[in-house]
Amino acid sequence: MPAVPSAPQRRAQTTASGDVCGSRLPFFEESVLTKRRYAIWRVALVLTTFPWAAHTAQAQNAAVLERGKAQFGICSACHSTAVDGSHAFGPNLRGVVGRTPGSVAGYKFSKSMAARGGVWDKQSLNVFLEDPAKAVPNNAMPYVGVKDAADRAAVIDYLTTLH
Repeated sequence: MPAVPSAPQRRAQTTASGDVCGSRLPFFEESVLTKRRYAIWRVALVLTTFPWAAHTAQAQNAAVLERGKAQFGICSACHSTAVDGSHAFGPNLRGVVGRTPGSVAGYKFSKSMAARGGVWDKQSLNVFLEDPAKAVPNNAMPYVGVKDAADRAAVIDYLTTLH
């Protein structure tokens, strides 16, 4: 009958076999127990990483919206976003995304803006905000545009939140 190794000898054999933490039991081979341990570890990794990734995405989105709100401060000199739909010097921009240009009740638009047609979406707003005079010639908006693409995107993202 072979001699039973002592506990220190078993630990030395187990560690020498590649198991760094010494948790492999000498009477089990690469067994279901080991496979389950790794499966549980992978699931735990996914479950702990996913909420962090979602939180990071929310934080980035919140930062973009804050940047858009800050950049919109320039626009708010002439435009309102009031819930009641009241206008300032320019038309109220609440709900502008998805709206037909020149179609807000109670505001007198320039002929070129009223005749523009289409729908304000992210792409058309991007073109308009880059250079309003070029996008809609003879419009009444006395503004040179937002030259920085990231600032324009942030303003547009902010406008999409206003319903």
